[in-house]
Amino acid sequence: MRILMIQPNYHCGGAEIAGNWPPGWVAYIGGALKHAGITNVRFVDAMTNDISDEKLAELIRVNQPDAVLATAITPMPQGRFHHGRLDRSWAFGAGGAQA
Repeated sequence: MRILMIQPNYHCGGAEIAGNWPPGWVAYIGGALKHAGITNVRFVDAMTNDISDEKLAELIRVNQPDAVLATAITPMPQGRFHHGRLDRSWAFGAGGAQA
């Protein structure tokens, strides 16, 4: 099983003041996955590496993960959520894995 964990690229001012740090959820979930025997795990830190949504979508298409795990935190940019539902088109594109 291929797992792709993503820290989205968001900028809200507060995050930049605190600096760049590895997200804690990656270690917790990555450790649990490893303990369960899942070793094909990749992490993309789109925020620290300033990866655009378009490049992130391409990384998802190229890696063809069985599951994508991403954080959805308070300062996410407007437009990623529509009427309380995640707009998956930014990551998967038309006809993508979750279309």
